[in-house]
Amino acid sequence: MVRALLITLVALAVLPACGERGDPSLVPYPIATDARRSFPAVSPAVAEGAPLGRLRCLADGPSVGVHLEVFIAGQVVLVPSGVGLGPRCSYPVITRDPTGVLLVRRGAELTLGDLFAEWGVALAATHIGPASGTVSVWVDGRPVGGDPARVPLRRHAEIVVAIGRPAIVPHPGYTFAPGL
Repeated sequence: MVRALLITLVALAVLPACGERGDPSLVPYPIATDARRSFPAVSPAVAEGAPLGRLRCLADGPSVGVHLEVFIAGQVVLVPSGVGLGPRCSYPVITRDPTGVLLVRRGAELTLGDLFAEWGVALAATHIGPASGTVSVWVDGRPVGGDPARVPLRRHAEIVVAIGRPAIVPHPGYTFAPGL
């Protein structure tokens, strides 16, 4: 029920903008709901507040915003609310809602690999979770080569990660809430 409501709200928010601006990056894509493209927010390690390599679960601190969009085979993979939120602590990158906005602790030099480690979803040049194929990454609308796990999470970056067809037209930017 909640997922259906979220899908409806996303469609209502995106569809009018497509017609008004004619921006090809505002094409509405269906939201993935199957297990191969929909991942839980909290990994077992995060649920325990355990260290994840160099990442530790600490008290919240000031953060900056990064926006992430993930697509598998032409479907949107929601970055769920609660990524990086431990039992009484938080990791250096978290999500508080399923909008793709990442809150990155100020001063932390993090990568997409760090986020995906917290999320408990494998990320490499050849796969996202169990979905395999060539992974493409764009930052601020420009393609980025190399290992997707090494892409830095920089303030106000718009990051699009995609695997499979149909082709995705990446967004060149994102409007962040004041203070991020």
